[in-house]
Amino acid sequence: MKTMFINKLKITIICLIFISLIFPFVSHAFSLRVLRGNITNVINSYCARLLNMFNGTRTDGGFPGGSQANGGVDDYNNGKAATADTYYCPSGWTTCASGNNWCGVGTPDGGGAKVKDNCSGLVWSYACKNAGCSSLTTDTSPTTYYWTATDDVTKNNNLSAQQLCSAGSHGLSGWSLPHQKQLMQAYIDGSYKYLEGTGVNRYYWSATTRSGYTSDAWLPNLSYGSTYYSTKATYTYYVRCVRSAN
Repeated sequence: MKTMFINKLKITIICLIFISLIFPFVSHAFSLRVLRGNITNVINSYCARLLNMFNGTRTDGGFPGGSQANGGVDDYNNGKAATADTYYCPSGWTTCASGNNWCGVGTPDGGGAKVKDNCSGLVWSYACKNAGCSSLTTDTSPTTYYWTATDDVTKNNNLSAQQLCSAGSHGLSGWSLPHQKQLMQAYIDGSYKYLEGTGVNRYYWSATTRSGYTSDAWLPNLSYGSTYYSTKATYTYYVRCVRSAN
């Protein structure tokens, strides 16, 4: 009886040792399968988004959209509210508030956060306002700025457009001037509805320089979806900052 118990105990110990040795490999293989499945789901989901990235139907009549066969109109919709059948980020946009810790940015830097694009993961600020972008808390009557640093005390106040975001008089940190593609993606994901507001039509400086003429920088429009360029030191346009959630 005693011998049988000892033998069972030995077998149990051997089994436990064996399981402890192979478990990491089994677990790793399982994790790889799960990872591959997740990656496949992400790819399929993204491809589905591309296949359904349609423009919407003009509210004033005509120009139907919402399908591959119909071209539709731009999101600006002739100054009306964005159309219901245009493409938006399927995950939606989140309004930043104290309840969600300012879209994960936290305080005090989240004080400039307006909304988060849940598809790109980017958090967008309010538009810069006043000299040196001293205000980053409202979209009402924002200021236009030069791309390059100028000594205009009512606008740049010796700060470039990039510095207005990263080191502006607003005193917040972690913000940057968005790239051309980031602004373009925001339009695709629904910036006219969630970021700009009905009837708003503004061009924003991007951090991206025009390759053939480096005195110019690119200017995407978050309502129409167009992207143009302008001379950095000559003309003034709006500035909206971007960051990722912490």
